[in-house]
Amino acid sequence: MPRRYFAILLVLLALPLFSTPLILGAATATSPLRLFAWIYPFYLIASAWCAWRVYPRRPDLAWILAILMVMSTAAMWWLASHPELIAPL
Repeated sequence: MPRRYFAILLVLLALPLFSTPLILGAATATSPLRLFAWIYPFYLIASAWCAWRVYPRRPDLAWILAILMVMSTAAMWWLASHPELIAPL
C-alpha cells in the first residue's frame, strides 16, 4: 500500500478526535473518563503521527498502531456510553 493511502487511512482513523466534546459531556466531574477524554486527542494525534513516520521502514508496526487507534476509539465510546461502570475518583 503506498504511503499516501496509509496517510488517508490515518486521517480517517483520527477523525473521532472531533468527538471529544461529546465524550467530555458524558463524563461526570469526578469520573476518570474525564481524564481519559482529555488525554485521548493527544494520544490519537501522537499515534497517527508515529504510524505515518514509521510506515516506510516498519509497516507492521504502523499497522499495529493503526489497530490500537481503532481499539482505543472503541474503548472510549464504550466508556462514554456506560458511565455507570466507572468508579468515581
